[in-house]
Formats: sequence, C-alpha cells, structure tokens
Amino acid sequence: MKRRLIVGLVGAWAVVVPAATAAPNDPDPSFGQGGVALTDAAYQTVRGAAVTPDGGIVVVGDAFSVTKLTHSGALDASFGANGTATAPVPAPQAFFRSTSVLVQDDGGIVVGGEIDPVWDNDPWAHFALARFLADGRPDPGFGSGGVVVMSLSADERDSIVAALAPAPGGRIVACGAGNDTQGRGALALARFDSNGRLDPSFGSGGLVRGPAGLCDTMARGPRGTLLLGGSGRDAAGNPTFTAARYLADGRPDASFGDGGVAATAIPMDTSRGFMHVLPQPDGKVVLTGQWEYQFELLRLDASGRPDPTFGSGGVVRTGASGPLTCGPAALQANGKIVLGGGEQVEASNRRFAIARYLPGGSLDASFGGGFVFTSLGPFDFADIGALVLQPDGRIVAIGDAGDSHGHLYLAALRLLGDGPGGAPADPDTLGAAPATAATDRASLRARLRAALSSLRRSLATRRGRRALRHSRLTVQVLLPAGDRLTVTLTRARAPHVTLARGSARARRGRAHLRLHATVAGVRLLRSSRPVRVRISARVLAPHRPALAVSTTIALH
Repeated sequence: MKRRLIVGLVGAWAVVVPAATAAPNDPDPSFGQGGVALTDAAYQTVRGAAVTPDGGIVVVGDAFSVTKLTHSGALDASFGANGTATAPVPAPQAFFRSTSVLVQDDGGIVVGGEIDPVWDNDPWAHFALARFLADGRPDPGFGSGGVVVMSLSADERDSIVAALAPAPGGRIVACGAGNDTQGRGALALARFDSNGRLDPSFGSGGLVRGPAGLCDTMARGPRGTLLLGGSGRDAAGNPTFTAARYLADGRPDASFGDGGVAATAIPMDTSRGFMHVLPQPDGKVVLTGQWEYQFELLRLDASGRPDPTFGSGGVVRTGASGPLTCGPAALQANGKIVLGGGEQVEASNRRFAIARYLPGGSLDASFGGGFVFTSLGPFDFADIGALVLQPDGRIVAIGDAGDSHGHLYLAALRLLGDGPGGAPADPDTLGAAPATAATDRASLRARLRAALSSLRRSLATRRGRRALRHSRLTVQVLLPAGDRLTVTLTRARAPHVTLARGSARARRGRAHLRLHATVAGVRLLRSSRPVRVRISARVLAPHRPALAVSTTIALH
C-alpha cells in the first residue's frame, strides 16, 4: 500500500523557536510539521531505527519492512518503493517478525528477527537476517537473495534475533535466544561475514551459546567487546537485571562479573517495556528498564558491580504523573542519557515520554525540567519504540500513534538537542581516558557529518553544483589547531574518478577549505546524465588516529 506523509493533522503543532531562546527539549521546526512527522497506511509496530550516512532515518516494522525518512522527516521516495522496502521472504506463506535494525558504514541496512518458512512441515521459527542496499534493494550478495535463515542446531526450536551490533570488515553480530525440544532456552550469539555466512573465527564455527535470558539488548563496547543486557532471577524467582560482556572473538570476558556475567539483585519488571544497554566512555555500563510503572536505570562499574556514585547504590527510578512504560535509550557524547517510552494520561490515552539524565543519574533540568511529554493531536495512543541521536545532536523519537478507529501510524518527533555534544557516543573512544571537548572523537565525527550534510544540501541545488563546477564551494569545520581536513568527491561507481578535492590545516580552531573541481568533475557536472557521488571527509591529527566519514548523493 502506498504511504504518504501526513501534514494536515499536525499543522496545529507548528512551533517556531527563536534561535536565541531555543532549548534542547524544543521541537525542531525544520522536521515534519513543527517537529513531528507522521506516515499513514496502518504501519506495523516500530521495532527499531537507525541513522543512515546521508542523514536519513530508517525505521523497521514488524514484517521485515524498512521505511526511510529524509533528514527533514519526509518519506524518501528514492528508497525502495515509495519510501519502503520489504525483504523477499523465502516462501509467500512464511511467518516473519523483525526485532532490530543496523546501518553499516557503506549504508547497507541489516534487519534481524525470526522467520518461520513453513517448508517441509517445519513448524518452528528460525534466526533470520535480511540485508538491503542503501537504496532499499535486497542485497543479492547476502545469503539467498538478501535473506539468511539459520537453524541454531538440530534440536533447536523457536530461535529469534533480538539485537544486532556492527563488527569490523562489514561483519554483523546477532544476539538472541533459542529453545530446544524440551523448551529449555539458551543464549545464541552469532557473527556473520559480509556475505551472510557464519564467521568461523568467532566462538565455535561462528556461534556462541550461553545461559538463557542474557540477550534482550546488545551494544558494541571498547576494543570490539560485546555488552549484553537481560534478566536473571533472584531466590524468589523475581526478575533482576543481568549483564554480560564478551570479547571480540566470542569468549566471555573473565574480568566482568563472574566469568563474564554480572548477575545483580536489582529487581526489574519484565512484563512492561524493554531493556537497553549503554556502554559509557569510562568503561561503565548503564542498563535501562522498568519498575512499577517507572523508568529504571542501573549503572555497573567496569568490573560489573553496581556503581555507588550513580543514583542510590547504582539505581535511579523516575516516575511521572501517569504510569510510564520504558522504551529505548541512547547515550550522548557528553555523557547524558536519553530514555524514551510512553505515559498513560487517561484510561485509554497515551503520549510520548522522553527523559534525560545527567551522567550522575539526576534528571537534566535544562531538558524541560528533565521530562518532555508530547501528545500527538487526535491520536489516542502514542508510544516510543525507537530513539536515535543524529550526528548534529538532534534527538529523534519514533513510535506508533493510533487513532480511535484502530489505525496505526508511524510517528517521529525531533527535538533540537545539544548540538555536537549531544551526538551519539562513539564506541571507538570507550575505555580510553576522558577526552577534552576539542579532541573528543565523537564530537569530531559529529562535526564532520554535519559538514557533509550541509555540503549534500548545497549539491542538491543547481546553484550549489554550479559553484562546485567553478571551484567556489567551501567547507568549514571546527577542529583543533594543527589538524588537517581533506574532503574528496569521487564517482561512487566504477570508474571511481575524482570530481573535486580540497584540503586545509586548521588554524585558530577552524579548518576552511575550498573544493577544486577536476577536469573530469567539470565534465560530469555539465553532463545531463545522473551520477552518484561519494563525499568523503578525513581528519589527520598529529597525535590521534585518523578519522574519516563519508556519504553519497545522486546528482541529476
């Protein structure tokens, strides 16, 4: 069914915030209508979202379908069919459900979940992955036509991918669970290569098994480690927070908890909401969840013990005027924690709820007093299912909005955020000494991505392309003095000719370069033929590793 962007329903929410008074909790007026974008056509429940290299946002729903929004919140018509792509399932009658999404460095999109192919009278669901190219087409080089369906073992029943994490070389780590013929559950951690095959250098033949309940959520940590969050049981059988850490090769990290597993006595509620795990730059780990209709956060130190410097004994619980349901969470580069979910305001009405915490666990008063609540106009039900931080520090909450007729819509709310300091924390800095604001890798990456996004917007106009053709297009990035910035435009497809290039050393905290078009670049820019261009930015520093980001744009 064709989807369209709803603007009439949200027109009344339009908010214009003067730059001088803008606060991080203010809706972004450049996104959708007054900070809110809605997509109709009975969208499935939101299961995850991620930011793409070109500044867009991909959202995954139940049935291995991916919808892409542009940086401004509109449906991206160049992606899939009318902004949505669906994986080619192995059989038309197959049952399939997606749970997670991952965007890789090349723009490829990986979706994880379960598929019951219903072939050979097989009644069980299996581990499943699907990969799409950046334009929404199934990746023909991944698995079978873009889909991988895997049985964990001969006696495995009802296995599912719960979370995904990136690994070097385009590899993918999938975390989930599976039950055997006796109904006994166990952790399943698998690493796949870029073609969808199990990576034999990980665990045993690409697979690691472990105790049940360990993987409701997963994130990549320092030095390629994997942080897992799940639930255990206390002596009375009540659910408690549990975390695990695995080394890059799949072995449990013996320095964390007991043999790699940190089983705590902190109670949690597994019947409502869901968990998230956030590795912090100092090696500590934050787990988020639910307790008695409150947001609950637990911070563990680097060895897996509750951190007494966070909240009360490592625990923070926050309520609101109405019952809360905990959803996704994100860690900003400045150490602040953003947590989303929903608040019930009447018997049948719910609204978006977003809380932000300072690094020590207290609510951030600069963020609307700590909480932002958003009712979506005529919709009775609104709950956040995904939360992403964009490179420029903006906060995007994506979820479901339902009306009184039972129709479900995809809803996205964008807040202004903190600028580069509010960008997502960079795993490459985890475990390292705290960086200064001038050299923080996550902030540098955010500034580079913001500069490339600005350059993409310029090149999307005829005036910008003419300026590039005449070598009048410039790029500015705040950088530590002495760093060298190089920006290169190349043809994305073979032959990979250079179209333009510029380089400059930062002086007084700023690198300012001019892009010089090559002869081949001028020829292509004058041509009426469409060309896909890769824009790459690289920073070389005297005493830090090089940092590079890239994006692509289609020039017409």
